[in-house]
Amino acid sequence: MKSVGEVMAIGRTQQESLQKALRGLEVGATGFDPKVSLDDPEALTKIRRELKDAGADRIWYIADASAQASPVDGVFNLTNIDRWFLVQIEELVRLEEKVAESRDYRPQRRLPASAQAQRFCRCASGETGGRTRSGNP
Repeated sequence: MKSVGEVMAIGRTQQESLQKALRGLEVGATGFDPKVSLDDPEALTKIRRELKDAGADRIWYIADASAQASPVDGVFNLTNIDRWFLVQIEELVRLEEKVAESRDYRPQRRLPASAQAQRFCRCASGETGGRTRSGNP
């Protein structure tokens, strides 16, 4: 389904379905992989520019905006995407950050219960080579 940019994902929650859909895009994404390094002084400018125009990578820029603690209303004003969906993405980004912070990740059963409930993929939750949103291990 990649040729038309569509995926189908069924899950128990919207967040679980969204993560499955991101992995199903066949673009090598394991979740909300960062598009910009938050250490870059031009990051906020680039994120805002990408949020204004509906492009193929927009959802990842929404996640980057959430990682920068941009308010949901600010993202809404740029995208006109329903706030409920923006909050769902923001919650996933926060959970992804918590999972990335746990450096002693081994088997999936050691993931935080909230990450297990949202069906975080192993590759998105600990086997990323230590890369963080800031680009540092």
